[in-house]
Amino acid sequence: MFNGDIIFESALAKSREEAIETLCSRLYEQGRLNDLNAFKKAVFERESEMSTELAPNVFVPHAKSKAVVKPSVAHMKTKDGHIKALAGLARALNDDSINI
Repeated sequence: MFNGDIIFESALAKSREEAIETLCSRLYEQGRLNDLNAFKKAVFERESEMSTELAPNVFVPHAKSKAVVKPSVAHMKTKDGHIKALAGLARALNDDSINI
């Protein structure tokens, strides 16, 4: 679920959207998604329904999607904050009905 190949501690994104794009692409490259565009669409649709901002500049973008091959959590710093996963989300990954 947690893998050093999808943690970007030194990478910075200029925006939340850029971070989401980068992380989705990295998940796809690591074989954790079978359809990059379908997953990105699901994440951005979820964000448009309700923000996943937990605190100022702390976001947990996620989506339910059949494009997920292996439940995963990716983390990346943004210029203005962090996108980070919480322990509760890791537990949720064990639920087959939730893809993050």
